[in-house]
Amino acid sequence: MKPKIRIEIFGKANRKLLEEFLSEKYEISEPEFDLLIIDELTLKMKMEEIEKIRSGTFLPVLLVAKERVEEEVWRFVDEVIMIPIQKAELLKRVEALLRTRMQAIELEKHSKMLELELGALFESIGNPVLVLSPNFEIIYANRKTKELLEAIGISDFAGLKCHKVFHGKDEPVEFCPVNAMLKSGKTETREMEVPILGGSFVVTATPIFEDGKLKKIIHIAVDVTQLREAEKEIRSLFSEVSRLNELLRVIYRVNRQMVRRKDFGEVIADVVRELGKLGECFYTQEKDRHCVRRAIERKEIVREHSEDCRFYQEHKEKQVIVYPLETDSEVGALFFITERLRESEFELIKTLMGDIEFVKEKLRLEDEKTRLLEQLQRNINEIAYLVDGIRNPLAAIFAYMELFADDNLREKVHKQVLRIDKIISRLDKVWLDSEKIKNTIGKIDRQ
Repeated sequence: MKPKIRIEIFGKANRKLLEEFLSEKYEISEPEFDLLIIDELTLKMKMEEIEKIRSGTFLPVLLVAKERVEEEVWRFVDEVIMIPIQKAELLKRVEALLRTRMQAIELEKHSKMLELELGALFESIGNPVLVLSPNFEIIYANRKTKELLEAIGISDFAGLKCHKVFHGKDEPVEFCPVNAMLKSGKTETREMEVPILGGSFVVTATPIFEDGKLKKIIHIAVDVTQLREAEKEIRSLFSEVSRLNELLRVIYRVNRQMVRRKDFGEVIADVVRELGKLGECFYTQEKDRHCVRRAIERKEIVREHSEDCRFYQEHKEKQVIVYPLETDSEVGALFFITERLRESEFELIKTLMGDIEFVKEKLRLEDEKTRLLEQLQRNINEIAYLVDGIRNPLAAIFAYMELFADDNLREKVHKQVLRIDKIISRLDKVWLDSEKIKNTIGKIDRQ
């Protein structure tokens, strides 16, 4: 299925040109879309609508602008392309934004699966589990909590304060772990009596942050052994979502930078810098590293050091990814050393490596095209030189022919001269055709 693009540009002619150009590769759609292309007037008129669109799953917005945009505009758009639009540059921006959109959709699917897993985990725990808002309101209660509350005649408690439901108080009780957590910003555990449930519970309140802000609180009342196991798995699930989000942001930044690069060395520098924010990342040409040799020989990603590698002990608790990189001028490998990755995270890393290969091949083809154009220019110059070099002596031969006394000999020489003149005419045509080819390629590049 083709990615869908929605175009909202004032000016029917400009909009039609964009639709015709992009419809060759993408579906132009109104109600549902994966990329929104707008101009400055549309942005001013629909800021609230665009802000609402951007509040959900990553849905990129590409702004077509006549001049440099203000800093505040970047709240509403992900990329800006200046008028006049270069078709090749437009395709690069569109492809990069749609690639990130597809990755975001996959990530959302994975996140929903994790939420289902988390819900299943909560339901399977044989102790009361709550999810609270930062102001103590009950957002979710698991099956065990509902059973305990229904047993004492409480069934409608969604949106109520937890201290009102469980302690009958209008304010948090003295040793409330949620209150302590709000003050410290860290997980807090307290042992407390909960008379309504008829017992003493070890209660843990765990903060869940999104973009640095407290969004939810996991409230678990359980014995110490079960508490440790539940907390570990819950933190792992939320940690995976956080790591996936961060990894996706890194890949998006790298892809956004790569499409602008003209030198592959700059591409590698971008990757090393961005992945270095998640762990240790570097590029090396040291062939004596066992894992580097293995990656280059197999032409595939190596996921860990072998036991005979001299770096095995240093990194044996880490995830080591070695990706072979071969260009026309050198052979090396990209190292990424981080905490152990889940398979979903590794798949995102593989996607990034695939993007690197795509850019490497694109740059190679651009270099090859430049080299061929230079050779074509040299050929054109050489043909012109040969034509001039032959035509001048030929003119002299025509002059000398008049000095021949033998008419038969003069006629034979004249025929040969005419043959040479035809060859020169053909060379002239080849020269003109070569000039046309060179100029046509230049026009295509400028579009």
